[in-house]
Amino acid sequence: MDNRWKLIVRGYIIPIILVFSLSFLVQKVAYAQVVVQQHSMQNTYHPGDRLIENKWVYHWSDPAYGDVVIIDPTFDGKRFIKRVVGAAGDTLDLRDGHLIVNGNVIDEPYAEGETWPREVEFPCVVPKGHVFVLGDNREISEDSRRFGPVPVAKLEGKVEWKVWPLW
Repeated sequence: MDNRWKLIVRGYIIPIILVFSLSFLVQKVAYAQVVVQQHSMQNTYHPGDRLIENKWVYHWSDPAYGDVVIIDPTFDGKRFIKRVVGAAGDTLDLRDGHLIVNGNVIDEPYAEGETWPREVEFPCVVPKGHVFVLGDNREISEDSRRFGPVPVAKLEGKVEWKVWPLW
């Protein structure tokens, strides 16, 4: 191989391979782009919205109330986007279309529709190492009212911001 080809390989091809490898690694373990597929978070996010997911946040901190999370598809066969409304030890109840956490009616300006029970029996105590999640579009959302509390280990990450559309 002559010097010209060595310069091309060293100057262009190796850096391109390194950049793509680093990009792939970052998307697998740190941050990833997610496209919303469902209507269950409508009012907040819509099908086709592109979001940035922080995949490592829950390695150093616990999920907080109001966090919008991505649930790993190995949990229930689908990837879900939901909002955390209950943490370990919380007692949740659904009465008169409202969410009640530890005896307090929660004001949820982001929620659309009323919150009614489904398959899970209420009141419900969230077990250790789990969170209770609901979709913002309460009347159509498949969420913890159907499949119960979600293990924190099954949270793929937290939605940090919306990339597209900007409005």
